[in-house]
Amino acid sequence: MPDELNVALIGFGDQGATLFNLCRQIPGIRITAVCDIRLQEKALYAKKVMKRFGFTVNAYEDYRELLAQEKNLTAALVTTPDWMHAEQTIACLKAGLHVYCEKEMATTVAQAREVVATARSTGRLLQIGHQRFSNPRYQHAVALVHDQLLGRVTQIQTHWRRCERDLLSAAEKFQLDASSLARWGYHSMQELLNWRWYRKYSNGPFVDMASHQCALFPWFLGCQPESVLAAGGREDYPEREWYGNVTALFTFRTASGLVRTTCQVVTTTGHGGNAEIIYGSEGTLVIAEQPVMGDLVERESGAPSWENLVKQGRIIVDTSQAPPDLPDHQSLDVRVSQPAGRWRLPAQPERPVHLSHLENFIAAIRTGCALNCPAERAFPVLVALLKVQEAIATGQTLSFTPEEFLVKEPQNNTRP
Repeated sequence: MPDELNVALIGFGDQGATLFNLCRQIPGIRITAVCDIRLQEKALYAKKVMKRFGFTVNAYEDYRELLAQEKNLTAALVTTPDWMHAEQTIACLKAGLHVYCEKEMATTVAQAREVVATARSTGRLLQIGHQRFSNPRYQHAVALVHDQLLGRVTQIQTHWRRCERDLLSAAEKFQLDASSLARWGYHSMQELLNWRWYRKYSNGPFVDMASHQCALFPWFLGCQPESVLAAGGREDYPEREWYGNVTALFTFRTASGLVRTTCQVVTTTGHGGNAEIIYGSEGTLVIAEQPVMGDLVERESGAPSWENLVKQGRIIVDTSQAPPDLPDHQSLDVRVSQPAGRWRLPAQPERPVHLSHLENFIAAIRTGCALNCPAERAFPVLVALLKVQEAIATGQTLSFTPEEFLVKEPQNNTRP
């Protein structure tokens, strides 16, 4: 495989622009084609931007035309709205390209099965954009948990909160007319710009944000969930089709016992940002992609010493977050437990959160190393997330069967 790889970028929204900027940091990657249905506002603009950085780029409105015209591509980055991921990824794989597809790779389980089957049958590489799997901080944290740093994991809590946001709009000169919108499956510019709130185009904010965190549960616990109960509503955004605030409770039956995990997504306040908290019988780990939101390891009183782990450099004493001294009368209160101390994870080079994942994809193409999130790994995540939506709608606790997480071959190759 040549060192220089020609890559197509399908979709030039916020995430497409992010991946383009990251590609500039990976030697030998050349973006040679870009596609977006908003040709004037996005694709042609991207062409001008990329020219400044030495990329000669062809711009397209239709990804099918791009695949028909571009003959020297090695890979494609798919960063369009979720409902197009399966169709475009399958087309790229069949055209002989390796694909980096943003999560979710599909909006239904049936589509996801077809995506996985196509990757298998074509022999092309397919990386799904769950970037935490390539993050050295998360890899280190998982290793600590698996090595019993926290003792027996008892529960995991995650939250992703962002403040209320108005719907997006476009300048008049960038408005698509009704026929153009209809050609691409949209009824209005509002649907196109705010597709995450519409059932036709996505599975809503919960799947969009909790996807990253729910993917961590099997990684930390070593098994898939047994059941899920969830609640959510549209009270805050009655004009929108998806739930604005959701809390889901998963149950896992691990080798060490039952573990319950909660996943909260809130779109009405940014308080607390996003983080994952892993509770164990001997300690607690708080982690987030941005260390400022989560970078804490806390030992329970009476738990075994972590001195050897400090000597090995696996955790670092954190004097800046020493637990407060409790008054004598509080320290004797059975309702209050004072931690034995606080530590941090070892410092990692500050890098954009998606860069390591993209580098892993490129390295897999060049060297044959393993992908950190092939479609088979992402498939169970989608199964779990879609069951959350069903649990909200029914108001019931829903069980998973082991077979649901298996990637079975579809009966035919037609898109459902």
